[in-house]
Amino acid sequence: MIFFLQVLDCASEYIQYCYADKQYSQKEYQTIFINVLKLRSTLTNTITYSPPAPPPPEDGHYSSRINIQMGSFENDSFTELSYRPSYHDLCDDTSGFVSGSQIIFGEIAARYYWDTQKIQFQRFDIIDIESIAPINPLIKPLSWKIITGFERLPFENNNELLVYQLNTGGGYAFSLTHWFQLYGMVEFSGLLHNDFENNIEVAPGASIGLLLQPFNKMRLRFHVNDCYYIFGESFNYITIKTIAQYNINQRFSFRFDVNYWHHEQWYHQISGSFIYYFW
Repeated sequence: MIFFLQVLDCASEYIQYCYADKQYSQKEYQTIFINVLKLRSTLTNTITYSPPAPPPPEDGHYSSRINIQMGSFENDSFTELSYRPSYHDLCDDTSGFVSGSQIIFGEIAARYYWDTQKIQFQRFDIIDIESIAPINPLIKPLSWKIITGFERLPFENNNELLVYQLNTGGGYAFSLTHWFQLYGMVEFSGLLHNDFENNIEVAPGASIGLLLQPFNKMRLRFHVNDCYYIFGESFNYITIKTIAQYNINQRFSFRFDVNYWHHEQWYHQISGSFIYYFW
């Protein structure tokens, strides 16, 4: 009896969701919903549902972040300092935040290369938003992203170009276990720089990624992006990123990154970071 009641309660909620999602016309919705309510009204029993409350927002990490990063790009040692005024990325501690969400505004970074004694502006993330929402048998939300800003990317002959980029995409995510998610997206990428033919490059692409949380304070991410630029010069650009982040508490985290890029040849970068959250 209890199971039957739960099924009817779930059905009534799901029918309302489908109608709000425009899967039913008003006539179809009224017919199906009324039939379920009639069946439910024949049962006088009531059930009290107690869904688990999400962690309160005040339990989450502080919004602003300073990141001190040390590593090597193509065997050239560097130190990088970055500042993010807000808000949260996929490898930060998820306590107090919506799982699978990333919202970054205004992150800026500068880098100093010790071997060549060169200081350079590394990136400025104007907007970096990602939503990784796993599907289930009833609800199939779209996972999506939009990224725009300036980033220094390696091209042939170790030439790092500071390009303006726009990267958008949409796809689906799957929860293989409660701590292991797989996602894939179809993407569009645009790059702007005066070294490009016609100053602009436009590409369709695709990406695949993994999100893991094997331990309470550990977040792992593996991401591969492959774009083929067809406007201007024609070339393939591959990005592979691996991130391991250990979140100590609301204020401190440690992070390890291994990145690869491919344009005519492979480029690699290895780094470790100390992260401090405040405000």
